[in-house]
Amino acid sequence: MEKKRRLKKDKRYVNLILMLLLFVLISGIVATDYALRDMMALFDGGRLFTYQQQGNLHHFEVFGDQFYIDQEQVVAGVKRSIQWGKVYGGNVIEKVKQLIMKMSG
Repeated sequence: MEKKRRLKKDKRYVNLILMLLLFVLISGIVATDYALRDMMALFDGGRLFTYQQQGNLHHFEVFGDQFYIDQEQVVAGVKRSIQWGKVYGGNVIEKVKQLIMKMSG
């Protein structure tokens, strides 16, 4: 029992260390990109990561690739997914409950 607790605690420490290393790596890349562009006087775009918002339109640029996300379409998609889950998810849960009842006796 004690060995499982220690193993679980060690896994948490490893996950924490990996997340911190990932954060340091990403922040280092972003800082290097910013410093290099500042030293070379490159202000025309092509940055590692940029974000702009114009009304409901969100503009991301990652490694030179541009992505446009319309907030209204995202909200509509989430609402459709929630409705689908309410309609079909309830049926699936009921069928699973019936199957469990059938299996248990």
